[in-house]
Amino acid sequence: RLYLCGGLLLTGAAAWYAGARGHLPLLAGLVILVSIGSAAFHPLGTALSGRIGAGRQGIIVALFLCCGYIGYSLSQVIYSGIWHRWNGDTTWIFLPAVAMAILLLFSPLPAPAAPPRPFGENLRTVPVVFRRLLPLFVVSVLTGAASMAVVFSFPEMMELRLYPAWLRLGGAHLLYVISAAVFMLPAGYLADRWDQARLLRWVQVV
Repeated sequence: RLYLCGGLLLTGAAAWYAGARGHLPLLAGLVILVSIGSAAFHPLGTALSGRIGAGRQGIIVALFLCCGYIGYSLSQVIYSGIWHRWNGDTTWIFLPAVAMAILLLFSPLPAPAAPPRPFGENLRTVPVVFRRLLPLFVVSVLTGAASMAVVFSFPEMMELRLYPAWLRLGGAHLLYVISAAVFMLPAGYLADRWDQARLLRWVQVV
């Protein structure tokens, strides 16, 4: 619970990116804090989602990821909107992180399925898991790189082609990412009912 709340608050440090303009060490420190927060929140949140309901992990994890992608799709629209509304003061973005951390602190969470294993035992399993899932990791890296390349090129692409301002200020990013969020739910549903390895191959082909 503390990891999740701390991860949310550290991720909320992105609210001060705009205030760090011209201060490279401060910006680097904020990036590190946000990265630590994301690393603390997302793996644990995904694991907790997968504990709910035997045989339904696909749709539940897909729902968790879908909500995250919806937030990600809105990120540029919200950030640019707050930037223009309050003349570059984006500290307001930190308030939802505080509210969600407080809510999470007092919300019930699924109990662990088994006692946590010692750190050394977990560490010894990493090479074995890595070898078995290496093809999946490679596919994940390649698809993530391709997707992020498109996302980060949107502002310049929209500006060069003289598209409306709302597309440059996050609209294109929203439309692109929200489509991935929508298709996660049927993919998660099918993952609970079909052979997952075969489904993964077909998804990559598509």
